Amino acid sequence: MPTIPSLTTPTGTFDLTFDATFQGVLITPTTPSVPGECRTPGAFLTWQSPTGWPYWLFDGPMSTDKTVSSRGDARQAGLTLATQKESAYVITARTSGLTAEQAEAVATIYDSVAVYLLAPDKDGVFHQVPVTIDPGTFPVHTSRSATHTLSVTFTLPARRSQRR
Repeated sequence: MPTIPSLTTPTGTFDLTFDATFQGVLITPTTPSVPGECRTPGAFLTWQSPTGWPYWLFDGPMSTDKTVSSRGDARQAGLTLATQKESAYVITARTSGLTAEQAEAVATIYDSVAVYLLAPDKDGVFHQVPVTIDPGTFPVHTSRSATHTLSVTFTLPARRSQRR
């Protein structure tokens, strides 16, 4: 029996579908058009493009970072103390072995205004978690290679910590 992919972070498994932080953020449950395709470990992303809603499984090595920012400060006894902090996981997912045409098609994710991570629950129902991709310059393909590699860095919704 295949295992349901999950995101593993330095602090353990991060369950996107059942974490209370995302209540009200998850979009309508969906079923992929190709059954079982999301069962391979990796980041399964879908996005809005000029031609519809393509999807791709980024099944290469993934790296996870965590960004932390202050949501407010207060001065007390000469120190600046954070009144609340916010954190978000930033994930870099990769895929390789693409033809130039596939690389061009998958690269439409970079200029999409709507990108979602498809996260399955224990019953096999997929939930769409909205993610953001920061603007920038992205390598798509090179003329010296027959196969190409793409990487995409996306940020999960922010989690806010307790207040001081």
